[in-house]
Amino acid sequence: MRIKFANSATERIFGYSKRELLRQSIGVIFPKSQYQRYKERIAKYFTVDEDDREGSGLNNVIDVLAQKKTGEVFPVEVSLGNSSHVGVTSLLTCILRDVSLRKKADRRLKYLAFHDRLTSLGNRDRFSQTLKGVLDDVGAGEDHRAALLYLDLDGFKKVNDSLGHETGDSILKACAQRLSNSLRLGDQVYQFDFEEIFRLGGDEFTILLPYIQKL
Repeated sequence: MRIKFANSATERIFGYSKRELLRQSIGVIFPKSQYQRYKERIAKYFTVDEDDREGSGLNNVIDVLAQKKTGEVFPVEVSLGNSSHVGVTSLLTCILRDVSLRKKADRRLKYLAFHDRLTSLGNRDRFSQTLKGVLDDVGAGEDHRAALLYLDLDGFKKVNDSLGHETGDSILKACAQRLSNSLRLGDQVYQFDFEEIFRLGGDEFTILLPYIQKL
């Protein structure tokens, strides 16, 4: 599969001139691992038209990682048109869009949906989601033990009332940092739903310990 045409937008996105891209393998604009993964799938688009794609499970648009001339890897959306034939040559039109900003916004929205904005700790939704997974693991093995600790700050309302919410927020953020630093050092490698602290609201925190030793 070789590139027969590239417009000025392709030059701007990938950093190659049109002359550099022409007659190159399409793999030049993808990381090797990504190209190997999608090569056979892309090849099918040369023989299957839009009317047949639904039955064959092929989408008109796919999201993949691309690679610039500099080696920088970034996400692109690839829209695939119908194939056409010129003599014995099959041609396929592809429109590639840099979706880095969209992906970044999606990640930010997902983060905000599951984290407390003040302390950056997991919120109620994240807690519920993680707790369900822990309970499933506990139920699957007799030797699996977990713990759920509840903690609140004594006299916190008086701090807010006397010193203001800005001071109260600073205290909450400091407490969140201290609690995070108090976790077992061996568990810090597992930052994804392994051992996390969740601020449930106000001055209330819950510490979830998914793996503890059986006494």
